[in-house]
Amino acid sequence: MLRPPVEPEFFTSPGQSNSHHVAIYYGRNDKGHDLILHAPQTGQSVTIAPLWEGEHLDVRRFSIPADPAEGKRL
Repeated sequence: MLRPPVEPEFFTSPGQSNSHHVAIYYGRNDKGHDLILHAPQTGQSVTIAPLWEGEHLDVRRFSIPADPAEGKRL
């Protein structure tokens, strides 16, 4: 799945609708593995890590709302 860096990634458990973790897509390494930017647990430092295998992943795109006064994106 190709996606741009800085794409938010929401992790959910199978059968659940609420996310239990959020990361930012970082890109791919030289071996083609997807990487994320995240804090593994509360209180830990933010790191770059491989994307987890076997986890349900929702990728959502958020757009910048248009400025109704000017009719263009902010």
